[in-house]
Amino acid sequence: MSHMQSDEKWRPFDKQHKTEVMGIVNVTPDSFSDGGAYNTVVSAVDHALALVNDGADILDIGGESTRPGADYVDEAEETNRVVPVIEALVEKTDRPVSIDTYKSKTAEAAVNAGASIINDVWGGLYDPEILDVAAATKAKLIITHNRKDRNYTDFMTDVCEDLRRQIEAAKKRGVQKEQIILDPGVGFAKSPAQNIEVIRHLDDIAVWG
Repeated sequence: MSHMQSDEKWRPFDKQHKTEVMGIVNVTPDSFSDGGAYNTVVSAVDHALALVNDGADILDIGGESTRPGADYVDEAEETNRVVPVIEALVEKTDRPVSIDTYKSKTAEAAVNAGASIINDVWGGLYDPEILDVAAATKAKLIITHNRKDRNYTDFMTDVCEDLRRQIEAAKKRGVQKEQIILDPGVGFAKSPAQNIEVIRHLDDIAVWG
């Protein structure tokens, strides 16, 4: 299995001085925010470059909507949507490119095309082989808090424990701590009140380093 070493495109976060802005490019017909608006390679690339011009530090490319009730997109179709966009962007901008996927084969193809970040809304829970892709390619891995239900005993305690388990699963498959970025999962398996609570308690997660 041949992988591009993706860390060469990555600029480390300047966490002391600047909040990094991620520009979202949905190459999908049904995203909740801009579905269909950038559903061709040319329009998606043009939109991404406009986001860079507006100040985006990272470009996040998605080929399947994560909105509730969205249609499932298989790996082949998702890959066909995102790879040409990623290939074009790594030629046209030095901004790091992120692939928004929870499927390992799409992640592998995206990293080989030039993406340096894997943004998995399931944090390795849906397709654990995505952790192997991150380990092999050294891509950054965004681990999002998510679960199939909202059956929390103590909300923030459970969120932190869920994330700890996801981190440990990634490390067991060879992902290094330095590769991992944590996403508290606002909007995933949480009520509106719980979304606000997790935002208010970001320090409980950030303290892990």
